[in-house]
Amino acid sequence: MSDGRASSAVPTVAMAADPPSRVNRKESPYLTWVKQLPATEISLAGSAVPSCSAAQLGPLEPDPPLNERNDYGWPPLVARIAARYRVPEASVVVAAGTSMANHLAMATLLEAGDHVLVERPGYDPLERVPALWGASVGHVRRPAEHGYRFDVDAIRASLTSRTRFIVLSELHNPTGARFDASEFGRLTALAEQRGVYVIVDEVYGEWLREAGVPSTIHVSPRVIVTSSLTKVWGLGGLRVGWVIAEPSLADRMRHMAGLFDNIIAHPSERLAVRALERSAAIIGPHVKLVTRNRDLVQRWVEGTPGVMWVPPAAGATAFVNLGLGDVWRFADALARAHGTRIVPGHFFGAPEYVRIGLGVDGATLELGLTRIGAALQTAENRG
Repeated sequence: MSDGRASSAVPTVAMAADPPSRVNRKESPYLTWVKQLPATEISLAGSAVPSCSAAQLGPLEPDPPLNERNDYGWPPLVARIAARYRVPEASVVVAAGTSMANHLAMATLLEAGDHVLVERPGYDPLERVPALWGASVGHVRRPAEHGYRFDVDAIRASLTSRTRFIVLSELHNPTGARFDASEFGRLTALAEQRGVYVIVDEVYGEWLREAGVPSTIHVSPRVIVTSSLTKVWGLGGLRVGWVIAEPSLADRMRHMAGLFDNIIAHPSERLAVRALERSAAIIGPHVKLVTRNRDLVQRWVEGTPGVMWVPPAAGATAFVNLGLGDVWRFADALARAHGTRIVPGHFFGAPEYVRIGLGVDGATLELGLTRIGAALQTAENRG
């Protein structure tokens, strides 16, 4: 998520003295933090690409209707999503962004006292939502030293009789890593054997869909996929997302949606169809942007002593170990003294890392990396 704000002046930017508590509260510490960020001269805290313009969606419709029958999603939108994923329309559940899609999928499956496994490092709400519904949450470790691959045998050992689902992301948020196909196949075979589901947040996987890589929905009927038009299209403001699931399960989710947002705004649906029709034209330039920026970060990492990363396979985020240990106070000092914002890895369960957004223009990223390097030198001199 991007703070979407910039300033020509370098403001005094304050963070909490200590990282947020991970005690179960009815909020996402990460989203609370990012929505309250003050203006910053350089923000590398985003995870999306530049906003899509209205012009990129084609000529405006003359007097489009503000309301049409869309009890379970406007039919042209459902059809367009189904075509993109090569699934039957009965498998598509329209939701208000990926966040609601994830919430809807989890809420449909969960009962109080159930158990779930959620990837770590991972996006904070993916474990906050099942905890909110009364589930106990364990973790699927995706360690850097293994290229952020998960261990199927470790997952097997963590399953209980109350485990309802396993939550992963593809591309991995925050690292941009991809699944190993054979390991994911083993995992889904385990899920089928044990009667659990695998929820895969593919909001960053839209980079892969555009390149023709099939969705994980085709691997097993125990896979549930969520995504939206947010991160890759730059259309977060539309709040259009979806769940892809086996048709009978998808039907349960449609009924569950009546307890949440019920239906989404029809004007957003109409614009979403136009975006999906023009996906290559919208996403193509973004692919070039983040690829150039990934190469820029690669050169910076190679030239900066003590800094390490696993290069992302694709996508608009980089997860970097700065070699400092806990980075919370460093990130605060970087914002205060250098007017540059990055995301502390505490929000992903990895306090020695920072997430750096690649969806900015190259000059901004290069200046931000230069400032991070200067701040690292200051930290080393003080150390």
